[in-house]
Amino acid sequence: MAFDDADTALPAESARTARLVEDLRAVWGDELPPGRDPVATVVTDAVVFDDANGRARGVVVQGDQLGLDVLAVLLESDGSRTDRLALLPAALRERLFGRRGAA
Repeated sequence: MAFDDADTALPAESARTARLVEDLRAVWGDELPPGRDPVATVVTDAVVFDDANGRARGVVVQGDQLGLDVLAVLLESDGSRTDRLALLPAALRERLFGRRGAA
């Protein structure tokens, strides 16, 4: 079995990891997916699930593509709000502000 319970024993505070394990089991059961590189498939699925779960909780996630350099500018800049928001990736601006912030 690929997802042996002994291998996935998690500390109580690891709710994020527990959600990922549940999501992966829902898709692949207790076996690795078929294909040439099942581990890469599981890792890719885990990133997608983690992003979806994070977005649902209102967190900035890997898929938002917000680099540390941009985050630093956003936090330290005295520039106009419009100029700072223009630094955000378009998809993240839209998620934060809807269509009005996506331009």
